[in-house]
Amino acid sequence: MSFVRAPAERLSEAGVRGPFDAVFAAYPFRNVTDPDAVLATVRALPLPGWQTLITDTFIARRAHDDREDA
Repeated sequence: MSFVRAPAERLSEAGVRGPFDAVFAAYPFRNVTDPDAVLATVRALPLPGWQTLITDTFIARRAHDDREDA
């Protein structure tokens, strides 16, 4: 097992080459300029039939948060 820290847009430049048994990406879309390209790159890394797990969150601002009594 190895870990690589690199911008998602430049994984290949950081030496990340598949295929892998599995790929896990946590919050990969928050600060990228081209989310579709990042998704395509991450999805292409695992072996055929193996897993890609991506977790990301989005916290929407609730309408009642603007009220003075909230």
